[in-house]
Amino acid sequence: MRCLCASEKEAFAWNYHEKKERNTTMLRTHKKYRRAIVMTAVILFVVFLFSAIPVMAAEET
Repeated sequence: MRCLCASEKEAFAWNYHEKKERNTTMLRTHKKYRRAIVMTAVILFVVFLFSAIPVMAAEET
């Protein structure tokens, strides 16, 4: 490993930090989108259930 002068070290640290920050923000947005998708799926499923129950009840009688 070669010796880095202060500015190179700083640049490397900044670059690493920026990359890490970008990764965490990507993960955060991904999590947010995943939660939104799950919520949408749950809502659609519940709506489907409530719309299917009367139909099933009507078919049985």
